[in-house]
Amino acid sequence: MFGCPEEACDGDSFGSWCVVATVPCRKSYPYGLATQVIDIVGPYVEWMYCANLRVPPPSTPPSTPPPPSTPALVSVDILLRPGWSFVAFNALPTDASLDALLGTNATFTRRILTQGAAAEFVPGFGWVGSLASVGVSVTRLYKIFSETGGVLAVVGTPPARVEYTLNIGYTWIGVPLTVPSIAVEDFLPGTWQPGDRILGSGVHKSARFFSGLGWVGELTRIYAGVGYKVYKSVARTIEFEPL
Repeated sequence: MFGCPEEACDGDSFGSWCVVATVPCRKSYPYGLATQVIDIVGPYVEWMYCANLRVPPPSTPPSTPPPPSTPALVSVDILLRPGWSFVAFNALPTDASLDALLGTNATFTRRILTQGAAAEFVPGFGWVGSLASVGVSVTRLYKIFSETGGVLAVVGTPPARVEYTLNIGYTWIGVPLTVPSIAVEDFLPGTWQPGDRILGSGVHKSARFFSGLGWVGELTRIYAGVGYKVYKSVARTIEFEPL
């Protein structure tokens, strides 16, 4: 018999001997090529072992993950009123020093305070005080004093996630947002106990948390670029992903 018989190369055979002449034995299965015999030129006969090779489908090479994207820079305009303003920074440049953020115009930004630190601009010396050596953070509330008021423009990278340590009593916090504002109910849901409070400034004012009622008060939204004083009856450390 010339050529490999069908049963030699079917899906159930493991192999058999067959006669190979000028007819190649080639048959494809879902598992791949069963066997392959080259054409033989000439009228002679040759015995050859026709094996049924179950070859698994080739594995797909793992895709190369794309390189990490560079966070986009955003521009944040923070309104400073004459006098004191509650301020938070949604984004910060690589250089978060007071010189870089607030500049050296003493009539525009003269003093900056946060919980446990402060600094003042002194002509001829620059920013002086404990806050001058550490710079600012997106998780803190700052009170900035301006004689003239105006817009403080900050260009920087917004954080992907922040962590708050809320102590018993008041903690001064900033709330970095990617939208202009969020409802107060959407800020750290599940974190609050009856008696907890959030204090803003000016038109933002305050709200208090009640069991069964939630937040009650004039403060109904949390705004980008505005800092808040948070009162907690139970200390918590919690992560927040900017909305």
